[in-house]
Amino acid sequence: MRSALTSRILADAALTSRVTVLPDKLEDAELPDRLGGVIAFGVIGSLEEADRRSFWKMLAERLSPGAPAVVDVMNIDATQRARPARVAERQVGRQSYEAWLSVEGDGPDRVRLVMTYRVLRDGTLLREHGDEHSWAALTLPALAAEAEQAGLTCTELAKDVALLRL
Repeated sequence: MRSALTSRILADAALTSRVTVLPDKLEDAELPDRLGGVIAFGVIGSLEEADRRSFWKMLAERLSPGAPAVVDVMNIDATQRARPARVAERQVGRQSYEAWLSVEGDGPDRVRLVMTYRVLRDGTLLREHGDEHSWAALTLPALAAEAEQAGLTCTELAKDVALLRL
């Protein structure tokens, strides 16, 4: 994910002087004292409850007045199960790149997301790589309640997407 993001930033000269991509986990990242905005998509559910509360507190301390923080939840029910399904595919020359996702239980309020990435040439599998992530079964109202305890206001922007501000 960092490689893809970095390549997109490198393609836009206006971003290369303003955006830093860190190799750290969110809870370990050394962030600036003042934040002019935050986008955290595909992130919040990976954090345990205590780490999410620390994140909300950090946002409340560091967000500039009026600055936005936009976050999402995948809104996956903890009882949800899903067999592997192809969620992305792109043909590049003779090769096809695929991403597959399945969902398994991982406790009372978490699920395990299993991602499988495949490269095929002319229909023959060349490479396959798998990744597993534990994900909080967090709803937008639950996210809002946690963030509001840290002093942030929460506005729903879209299904599963929230705008947080001081």
